[in-house]
Amino acid sequence: MFGGLVAASDVLCQIQAVQLGRPVLRPEIIETTGLGAGGLAGLGVGVWSSPDELRASRRIDRTVAPSPRVHAGHRQWHVAVEGAKGWATEG
Repeated sequence: MFGGLVAASDVLCQIQAVQLGRPVLRPEIIETTGLGAGGLAGLGVGVWSSPDELRASRRIDRTVAPSPRVHAGHRQWHVAVEGAKGWATEG
């Protein structure tokens, strides 16, 4: 799961999904830094009795799956990078 500016962008979520080769979960609340701090404070004062209970309270806005079309382009990019290695020489 990603938060912050990455989660706000469909394009960046799609790139992450392709890079990871698995779906990316977009949280309902994308400001995860503040949410994490609040969650830890809530654990400290007993709002949640365990990290598992806190984790169960999170809500997912959407799941971004790796697109086969984007994945194919990503593979081609890797082939191009591998082919370009060695073109430059030292000195």
